[in-house]
Amino acid sequence: EVVLGPSPHLTYRTIGGMLEFFYFPGPTPENVIQQYQQVIGTPFLPAYWNLGFQQIGFDGIWLDMNEPSVFGTTKVGDGGTNLHCPLSGNNSNWDNPPYWTINGYQYGSDNYLFTYTICLCGTSSKDGSKIYVAKNLMGLGETMAAFNAIKKATGKRSAVIPR
Repeated sequence: EVVLGPSPHLTYRTIGGMLEFFYFPGPTPENVIQQYQQVIGTPFLPAYWNLGFQQIGFDGIWLDMNEPSVFGTTKVGDGGTNLHCPLSGNNSNWDNPPYWTINGYQYGSDNYLFTYTICLCGTSSKDGSKIYVAKNLMGLGETMAAFNAIKKATGKRSAVIPR
């Protein structure tokens, strides 16, 4: 129980135990922090990368579009002349697998793996590799190319943050 008495005092009533009080007189806020740290110790220094962009000031780039994107296409039932990926038949397992994907869970049942991108049953090279297989490698390749380009242009190591 804590009782406020005539100024300036408090009365603490406890069933048992020991209370330990610390008074940090300052006189400035900086002095209060220094005095507090003398009691509890100084905090650890966080990792350099953990300080955030606003505090470390390095060259970097944010890659937002690191995959083939086709906005306004591949929507089921749009009635237009847009690209339509197969939802049934021989190649449908690449764009419309027999299991529910994150697109369906997050965005509703009319969204598929191909929503807002090119058909994953297509090929991306002469050897016939499916875009389904190469799609993630496209982002990695773009990230590596951007990293090397910044390093060559600035002469410094940089940060490349892909989406």
